[in-house]
Amino acid sequence: MFARGTRLLGMAIFVTGLVMGCYAGFRWLQTGHSDATLIQDVILAKLPDRAQAWVARPESWYGLHRVMLWVLEIPLFASLAVGGFLILLAGTASGRR
Repeated sequence: MFARGTRLLGMAIFVTGLVMGCYAGFRWLQTGHSDATLIQDVILAKLPDRAQAWVARPESWYGLHRVMLWVLEIPLFASLAVGGFLILLAGTASGRR
């Protein structure tokens, strides 16, 4: 039962990422520029003020800051598609046991 639910959740997230990617690609073909939603558009507004200040001007943990900036620039559809695919694989692997 758990494996089936996990596969269903993974498939839903994966398909959502694909649909969002197709829509972003369609808009890019129409307008010639990418207006895909980035992870930073979703995450940064939800962070506490101190964390937002650290993202804007870090005073320590400079390596982590560079990684965070790289991750925040990933399009949301790509992270959903990859995450959903990994959940789908995990549900498939747990269902075989």
